[in-house]
Amino acid sequence: MNLEELIIDKVNQLFTKKRNTIYRLIVVHQIYSKQINFYFEFFKIGHSIKSIPIRMVNELDLMDDLDEMLKAVYKATNITIINR
Repeated sequence: MNLEELIIDKVNQLFTKKRNTIYRLIVVHQIYSKQINFYFEFFKIGHSIKSIPIRMVNELDLMDDLDEMLKAVYKATNITIINR
């Protein structure tokens, strides 16, 4: 199972459609450790954010294919993706 399929499966597993709840996938580039972290965040409006780490990968393994992978994840899950 490649990284794209793993993230799609995990997002689909964590996504439970609830009223007044916002879901998003956060992609964080850690410059000094040269890693990319994926987090699934969700929160009810007016409540605190809950963040679940999905995966941590080496930046060099993914940098060239990151944009295409995020487009495929968005197309499969239709969830907001924030790339930081």
